[in-house]
Amino acid sequence: MMMKRLKYCVSFLLACSPVAFSADLYEYKVEQSYVVIEGNSSQGSYFPSKPEPVQPVSYQKALDNNQIPRLTITGEPGWIHLNETAWKTFYDHIREPATYSFNGKEVPVRPSSQFSDNEYFWDQCLIKAGFARYAHRDINTRGGLDSFFSVQHLNGFIPREILSDGRENRLFPGQHLLLRLDSKPVPPPGMLNVMRGVNAVYNIVTRTLHSIYYRGQKSQIQQQVLPLIQIYTEENKNNPPLAAHAEWQAFLLSRDTERLKRVLNVLREHTRWLESQRQIKEGELKGLFWQRVMASGMDNLPSQFQHWKTFQTEAAGLETPDYYDLSTRKNDASFDISAQMKLHYDAMANIEALLNYPENAKAWRTKSDSLKSLINQCMWDDEYHFYFNVNKSCNSKDRTYTLSGYWALYANIATPSQAKAMLSFLQSASYFNTYEPDRE
Repeated sequence: MMMKRLKYCVSFLLACSPVAFSADLYEYKVEQSYVVIEGNSSQGSYFPSKPEPVQPVSYQKALDNNQIPRLTITGEPGWIHLNETAWKTFYDHIREPATYSFNGKEVPVRPSSQFSDNEYFWDQCLIKAGFARYAHRDINTRGGLDSFFSVQHLNGFIPREILSDGRENRLFPGQHLLLRLDSKPVPPPGMLNVMRGVNAVYNIVTRTLHSIYYRGQKSQIQQQVLPLIQIYTEENKNNPPLAAHAEWQAFLLSRDTERLKRVLNVLREHTRWLESQRQIKEGELKGLFWQRVMASGMDNLPSQFQHWKTFQTEAAGLETPDYYDLSTRKNDASFDISAQMKLHYDAMANIEALLNYPENAKAWRTKSDSLKSLINQCMWDDEYHFYFNVNKSCNSKDRTYTLSGYWALYANIATPSQAKAMLSFLQSASYFNTYEPDRE
């Protein structure tokens, strides 16, 4: 554990009461831990249950029956081998059916990234929009997103990560938190100099923090760590809004109109949550969207780590009790989710038009066009020839080059001249054309 005493005192609002106290500021390490949210019977209400038959899954059978693509390239055996390996891996990563006990929803056989025992929302979006749509004739490729649609909340929220039993899992990565304490924390003899999270360090329902080992300072530590964990996990509980795009891309091959009818309300309600909770409501950045690093799916984006550091620094210097208000004032816009929402609106327009809701389709198109225009006005940098996150105003850009900028090409936001300028960075060894070490 690393602690560093800073040479000044601050006032800090306790989490449970509007009382400030003077204390010294310390860096306090909290290890990686998890917040598990219990499910309830109202989840998945927008997604009609539909029992699916269990299908035998076999790569060889699918290949023999010409149900997955074969690659033929003369003189490029490596590409052919890569395609075969990718499909074998796809068929090796199939989850068994499940039933969620808290709402009775049945989740069928489904492809999975199997990054861990848990499932991730944007993994399933990318799977469905990518490989899975080419395998729809052989296996049920709907099940991956079904597992998330089945736990959607009544307010439209869809979790970033779920356990195998459908409960939501929120990650709090190991971090040094700035805390105000009367004296330097000293652990009991024999204890590691850390606070360890055991399964779920913070329970949102009971508002309890597990495994605080520091004698005499438990109350001070708990009253500060609890809200910080709650704010962090709250801001990082979602994943990129790619479900509508994934459903539309899958439809283009499957032509399964009934599927689109089944998920339409899910997608409408999810949009409602995104616009309510992740869209900036006022100021120069009004209409753009924000998200945090874990929510982005690109967990190591350097441009996103600064937001949490800035928040912690501002919170540490508060002179008045507006700690929670500080956590809700959003005045920074993230390029990746803003571009993804443009994709989302495009997909919603296509789906609504196909299902004969022309007025809804028109409204989605208007939102897409408006967002595209706003992104180009505010997030494109003419001098640096790239799209960047912005903070407080369009003129305050975070000029950190990340691959997330290339959502502009996929979402049809960049003009031909902008796209050409951006492609030069992909070819430059000073930017993205760099050495990638082998990984075991």
